[in-house]
Amino acid sequence: ILEKGKIAQTFLSAYTNGKEVTDFPKTLEKKGNFWFEKCRVEELITRWKKIAKSLNIKENQEILKIQKEKGKFLIQTQKEKYESQSVIIAIGKQEKPRKLGIVGEDLEKVFYHLKDSQDFNQKKILVVGGGDSAIEAALSLSEKNSVTISYRKENFFRLNEENLREINKKENKIKIIFKSNLKEIKKHEVILDIDSQEKRIENDFVFIFAGSELFINFFKKIGVKTNDKSVILDENFQSSFEELYVVGDAAQKVPFLIKPAINQGFDIVNIIAKKILKNK
Repeated sequence: ILEKGKIAQTFLSAYTNGKEVTDFPKTLEKKGNFWFEKCRVEELITRWKKIAKSLNIKENQEILKIQKEKGKFLIQTQKEKYESQSVIIAIGKQEKPRKLGIVGEDLEKVFYHLKDSQDFNQKKILVVGGGDSAIEAALSLSEKNSVTISYRKENFFRLNEENLREINKKENKIKIIFKSNLKEIKKHEVILDIDSQEKRIENDFVFIFAGSELFINFFKKIGVKTNDKSVILDENFQSSFEELYVVGDAAQKVPFLIKPAINQGFDIVNIIAKKILKNK
């Protein structure tokens, strides 16, 4: 296993301390024996690091090149070269947050992840977005700050049940401005576009949760067929390179959740195993 950063890098860098990791969808049965249950992110990291000790994981090895020659893959990192019959790419999307492309977005007061809400106290904060990450950040920040949510749609429509229930409880604590778009960020205020009308709000910090982008250029660089936003895969998550598979968020299969990704990995490993047995 080649890891660009550290084991559990996404959880270490992008998940708020104390965040509850949910095991949605509840109706989906997890395949295999890999541990995953509803828990706090700290417990998940501890358990997964323990599991990782039994695996051959190479940390801090960013992939520079993958090419296929004579039926085998040659993988080049900044440290070593590897050879493999099959490759599974599970790079996710979390490290490349989608930006809005507006004036002021490069100010130091703008963040795309919330690591610890305790770092903010008695501040005026704007949270942009209406997904689970945005709502969880707003809920956590609202304990000690004045929080406003700006969301471009007219209501929340894709929240998990727990987050929807919790945000409804906070309707008197958190101000929610639906059908609004963040237009500009200034040092001490933000400008929202609400039905073509500008609204200025005093502001200390902005958290933007507008989703993430796939590292599409990585796939183009290694020669895998793509369209504008995703990798072209067959029903078994296999790319245009035979024996090169893509799993998780990078596979662009909705919903972008942990449990379905674990199941995808389980299915792909079994497909590869059957091919190995067949060729023996």
